[in-house]
Amino acid sequence: MFTPKLVQSYKSSKSILPIGTWVQIIGKNLPQFKNNEDIYNPIPLSIKIAGGINTSNGSVSVSVAPYDPNWYENLVAAVGKMTGKSDISIVSYVGKPIQGMNIQNVSQVGECDVIDNKTGEIVRLKKIVSPPLELSTNKVAQLKGWWDSNKDDLSKKIASELKGLTMAEIAQATSVDGKVFDVINEHLKSNTLHDMEWHDFTKTFGRPIDSEEIAGAILDSVKSSLIANEKQIRDFHATEGIGSEATLWKKTAVGKNKYKDDFTMFRDVVDDAIYHTMVGQKIVQAISIGKRMGGGKVRGRRPLTFPQKKKVNNYHPVASYYKEHHYNVHGKLPGHVIESYNKSFGKIETEYHGDSDRAVDMFNLFSGRAVNRKPLVASKLPELTELPELVPIGEELILPELVPIGGEQFPELVPILPELVKINYIDAEEYEPCLTDFL
Repeated sequence: MFTPKLVQSYKSSKSILPIGTWVQIIGKNLPQFKNNEDIYNPIPLSIKIAGGINTSNGSVSVSVAPYDPNWYENLVAAVGKMTGKSDISIVSYVGKPIQGMNIQNVSQVGECDVIDNKTGEIVRLKKIVSPPLELSTNKVAQLKGWWDSNKDDLSKKIASELKGLTMAEIAQATSVDGKVFDVINEHLKSNTLHDMEWHDFTKTFGRPIDSEEIAGAILDSVKSSLIANEKQIRDFHATEGIGSEATLWKKTAVGKNKYKDDFTMFRDVVDDAIYHTMVGQKIVQAISIGKRMGGGKVRGRRPLTFPQKKKVNNYHPVASYYKEHHYNVHGKLPGHVIESYNKSFGKIETEYHGDSDRAVDMFNLFSGRAVNRKPLVASKLPELTELPELVPIGEELILPELVPIGGEQFPELVPILPELVKINYIDAEEYEPCLTDFL
């Protein structure tokens, strides 16, 4: 039910949640799983259209895309063509309609029956009818067979284009606007299953993808193979005298080349790319599950656009501290700052991705300093309005009469401090110093 990419992400997360719960809570919030087609695989359904109720035969396997909001309508239309009925419903084996079921329930529905809405009876044919291509469950196998049957002719066509070319001409022919790209792209579009148009072919067997994207990826593989066999190609050119610059890298004696002609050589080189298992697997996955091929500049396609990076403050509070404060106070910088300075070729301040104002505020807060506050803009100051006129509570303000706490006579105050007593008072004018005063 889930795509291999999602299952791999779920396993890598090592979550203890069930995969269905993980998808709803975490998976759908990840950027690579924003679309339902990146989460769910087509779901196979078994629909009984022939045979008795207790027989095991008479069912056909079809696949539906649960992420498509019109999956049920498309299924009914396809089954209607198979049965020759226009007004039908598809129900589970217990008679419950599958229309409106969620993806989880559809994947567990089991064998289904077809109901004629006019008569209310189960539809049964004399024999099984093959489902239409868009509902087939062996699409991947058909795509593998399609690629295996076409890669041999494609390899021959590419080798024919490279035959007789010098190294400079090979580079030009394998460019994005070169002849090799045109040969690959035209071969793909002209050799689809059942002679379908390329868009209909990819839509029927998976998801629409431009032929130029696949052709660009194949071209990249061919170029990689040519680069890997550069010495072999140069030796052949030197031996056969192909190109005016061939004598510059002549290393093999004349007549000692292992290839009878350059077509055979290029066919061998191109086969290494076209017949590679990973190349075929990527092409099948690109069509069946919409996986991007990666690499390969596609001609005529609009370049990918990425959201602009959020503008950050270039003020780096830590680096500025060492430069503007620490060095002025201590006359030197710490060793790790000097090392960073040397590695960055004299550039101390680097881009700070955090909130520099908050960093300074937190430093001041933890060091006991005042937190910096931005001054209020005059336009944002609250408008001063006239104070309302004060209204007296009553006509006259009457204070209550003061009541004395005690009687009219207060007790006599008693001093708290005792009388001061002189300690060895000596009049300075009458005192005469003696010898002991200086000892």
